[in-house]
Amino acid sequence: MDSGVHQPVVQRLPSASLLRSGVLDLKDAFFCIPLEEESQKLFVFDWESPTTGRKVQLCWTVLRQGFKNSPTLFGNILAKELEEWQGEHPSVTLLQYVDDILIGTASEQECKGATIDLLNFLGFAGYRVSQKEAQIVQTTVEYLGFEVSQGERKLGLERKEAICRIAPPRSKKGLRGFLGMAGWCRLWIPNFSLIAKPLYAAIRGPEEILEWTPECEKSFDTIKTELMRAPALGLPNLSKPFILYVHERQHVALGVSIQTLGDWKRPVAYSSKQLDEVSKGWPACLRAVAATVLLIAEAQKLTLGQPITVFVPHAIQTVLEQRGHHWLSPSRLIQYQASLVEQGDVTLKVTSTLNPATLLPVNENHELEHDCLQVMEQVYSSRPDLKDVPLEDPDWELFTDGSSFVDDGKRKAGYAVVTLHREIEAKPLPANTSAQKAEIVALTRALELSENMRVNIYMDSKYAFGVIHAHGAVWKERGLLSSQGTPIKHGETILKLLQAVLKPKEVSVIHCKAHQKGQTDIISGNRKADETAKRVALTDSKVGALILTGRILLDPPIYSEKDNQLAKLLNCAKTQDGWWTTDTGQIIVTAPLMRELIKRTHQETPMGADAVLADIRRYAIGPRMQKLANAIVKQCSICSKNNPKIQKRPPPGQVKRGQTPGEYWQIDFSELLRYLHERTPVPLDIPVHTFQPGDQVYVQTWKDEPLKELNYLEL
Repeated sequence: MDSGVHQPVVQRLPSASLLRSGVLDLKDAFFCIPLEEESQKLFVFDWESPTTGRKVQLCWTVLRQGFKNSPTLFGNILAKELEEWQGEHPSVTLLQYVDDILIGTASEQECKGATIDLLNFLGFAGYRVSQKEAQIVQTTVEYLGFEVSQGERKLGLERKEAICRIAPPRSKKGLRGFLGMAGWCRLWIPNFSLIAKPLYAAIRGPEEILEWTPECEKSFDTIKTELMRAPALGLPNLSKPFILYVHERQHVALGVSIQTLGDWKRPVAYSSKQLDEVSKGWPACLRAVAATVLLIAEAQKLTLGQPITVFVPHAIQTVLEQRGHHWLSPSRLIQYQASLVEQGDVTLKVTSTLNPATLLPVNENHELEHDCLQVMEQVYSSRPDLKDVPLEDPDWELFTDGSSFVDDGKRKAGYAVVTLHREIEAKPLPANTSAQKAEIVALTRALELSENMRVNIYMDSKYAFGVIHAHGAVWKERGLLSSQGTPIKHGETILKLLQAVLKPKEVSVIHCKAHQKGQTDIISGNRKADETAKRVALTDSKVGALILTGRILLDPPIYSEKDNQLAKLLNCAKTQDGWWTTDTGQIIVTAPLMRELIKRTHQETPMGADAVLADIRRYAIGPRMQKLANAIVKQCSICSKNNPKIQKRPPPGQVKRGQTPGEYWQIDFSELLRYLHERTPVPLDIPVHTFQPGDQVYVQTWKDEPLKELNYLEL
């Protein structure tokens, strides 16, 4: 039976009526349900007599234990029969979970009479009640592992002791078992997910070896301590409204659901839940929105549609309406709005300070201590004063665009920075440049050209607009990693953009629609930038393509003797920066930088070795280009999964040597022949083979004979 469904059953108890209660446990419950003759054939099994050894086939005529659907079938049948008894006793509260039955009444006499009637009813229906497990007319009963009394529930002492007796686990399997048992009691442990965070981190990964750190030991002991002093929680009273206090700390949603009992606020359930990987990368104020949505869904399992007042130390509704579209996907934004704004039973209120120990507010009527929108602007923006509306009286207005398309089977790319009347800068980009990267490069150059100026920059790229206004600063804080921990695309280009945005005196980056008809200044400027970028993309890109690696042109080259010999052979001339260049504009690149250049080119556009070299040779050459390209393409995991492997097998006994470490791997083996040719057999405790004298076996001398020529050898 799944204990996870026990708690909702107990939560249906009305707190005011349980002055007296009783619990009945049915004995051998499944055997009370007979099976139809047609169904008996499904439960045939073999049985062997212990005395005669004779085997016979038997079948179950009643519902057998061990069948996975037995609890469900039995529970449904018993519930249907109890409906008749419940109709005759409308004033008695009755709960049934499989074979466990609880009744609650308002008086001792009524409880005694209801218990007698229920026992007689069950007896006539063919059920048997366990006398040992029965709890008759008591003020506190143990039901499904809980101690239930009037208006409250708490964990049973046996369950607490069983968990606290668990020794520190030595494997991940043991730790999962402990977390499963302790997690079942999480309603009684404030901040459970936060306390158990190191333990959940320890069970990640495919390895079964458990790394037990001091943080894990502290978390393990804290859970046991909190469990032993777990409070008695009130039973949900559906005639009263609910209050939910929410807080977010260390990427964990923390909350407590309470109801008033006179002047006292009594906890009903403690809630805690880990945020998903995407929302962990949001600002704190937006993480509070995600935490509130999660805990409202958890609280509604208790409230069953009753009104909930939610107290949060953030203006989550304002944050969702004004900043949600920058960070949230459309589907997630709709989900959050439906949960927070459009539900009639949810009321949002702001509280200034939450006590981390109890999650209860210090002062509910105090004003908010911070402005959520201002905090998000200052901490999670590329620059604090960055605007998305035009500045008044700027020094100039720029229009940027990047273009990437395929022309005559080859990809072309370029960018442009223009004003309404003239072209400021327009250059081609490497052939493997995507449209998104071209947009980022265009915006970066516009910012660099506007140093110490007040500028309005218009663009039609939603991607670049989102990077500079919302995501770029977060990616920088994460170390250019996505929410899943993987490197983001165009990381170095985005980092350069975040550095360039600080150069203008004042800047506003405005998004405008692309490909619009009309003659307004914004439409005309955007059209001019688009046409210019497409035009320059058709021209050849030479030295500028080496910016791809991020540092090739920034540091002076250190040429080897082979590089200098190649330069002399090609009659190269040296530039002021120390680079050898050919008459056609190609740059001689050293082997380490050439390896990085080939690797980057192949990663961005997964072409074969020849196609990669054809692209690079337009602007760079170097020694051993073909060997480097073949090795890099061969080591690519994507290519190895998708391309067929057609290669000539090496002759026996020949070891192939690669150009780079780890290119070829070989496992040594021991030949069977040297054991067979041993003149004086050496007795072995564990024989190396199972052959006996007189057997005929195939023997192959790997070093001297071809693979398919086999000889017989008689032992």
